[in-house]
Amino acid sequence: MIRLFRLPAAVPDDPAVDAWFVGRPPALAALVAPWFAAMRACGADVRVVMHDDQATACVGDAAFAYVATYRAHVAVGFFAGSALPDPHGLLVGSGRFMRHVKLRPGEPVDATALAALIRAAYAVVRDELAREAAAPPPPFAHAASFGAQAGAYAAARPGYPAALYAWVAGQTPSTRFAIDVAAGAGQGTVGLCRHYAHVLATDQSAALLDQIAPHPALSTRVGAAEALQADGADLVMVHQAVHWFDHADFYARVRRALVPGGLFVVVGYAAFHVSAEIDAWFRDRAGPLLDPYWAPQNRALMGGYRTLGVPFPERPAPPFAIELEWPREALAAYLSTWSAVAALRAVGHGEAWEAALAELRTAWPDEAPRRVTMPLTIRVFAPDAAGRTGPRPTR
Repeated sequence: MIRLFRLPAAVPDDPAVDAWFVGRPPALAALVAPWFAAMRACGADVRVVMHDDQATACVGDAAFAYVATYRAHVAVGFFAGSALPDPHGLLVGSGRFMRHVKLRPGEPVDATALAALIRAAYAVVRDELAREAAAPPPPFAHAASFGAQAGAYAAARPGYPAALYAWVAGQTPSTRFAIDVAAGAGQGTVGLCRHYAHVLATDQSAALLDQIAPHPALSTRVGAAEALQADGADLVMVHQAVHWFDHADFYARVRRALVPGGLFVVVGYAAFHVSAEIDAWFRDRAGPLLDPYWAPQNRALMGGYRTLGVPFPERPAPPFAIELEWPREALAAYLSTWSAVAALRAVGHGEAWEAALAELRTAWPDEAPRRVTMPLTIRVFAPDAAGRTGPRPTR
């Protein structure tokens, strides 16, 4: 196994790479040009990018080789050099991963051996990408991820329309008791507190629960959704989080928690609309940058929660949307709380996200607020309509 070094800005053709070659001393540029061409010829999936003033070749976004020039020599480098076979002893360097071959004008080079190193470097990164793609994804530690940025989450995530909670309260058997599971910083909890006499907010992150404003109707409890211990609820509601749960265990807890006629309601949002220019920025720039960093669970949210497999009868719900008047930096702050941004930063590519935000500021050059619309996915289920087995606990 090797370490993959990702450069999400890599593209099939980068004018900055061409400009770099033009700006090199002619003798040194002539020395490295054929080796960089050999890197680009390794496969149709090769992408290029400038990184640390080095012309870099990637398999997709995973770097495998680079060329660099210095005062009197050049280097042909390999990001997984320590894993490469080197029977001719060309590689130098003592780092954990990287190695390079040093070339000087006028000195002989074993072209056959160096070409073999380039092909091997491409192959080892390509094979590691294939192995990574075939491996089951690790579980996303959503409690740790969101809890680590609890303050930003509370400040930047939008609230929900008041009309949503008025409608939900009108559907439940009574408004005595509601549970907000995985409540996070309470963006939905506050709406429930306006209608229900008692609201229990649960979350795995105590730091997030600490962000919820106190309310006479509110109590909080730290715990996983799959360990929900409550009964007598008119409503169990989940905002923007059900995709992270172990669904079979959680749905069993929901069934036990609800009174006859009680409802299980799931709410989420993913898409947003501002204007043609900002929507194009996300579609063409930010979205593709973040796409490789979404956890598989996020795809359920993006798909409108159509794949949840909830084992309860469903009821129709009217459409609702979050409507905001936001300045540009509020949108930037909200997007920066996304788990895909956290994942991108965790692998050292925060600069790519900052570059994308710089392009947002070009497309939206002023701080005047604009209307931001986020359509909501709302799914309403009635577990009691499916019938119950076993005794109901009493509260």
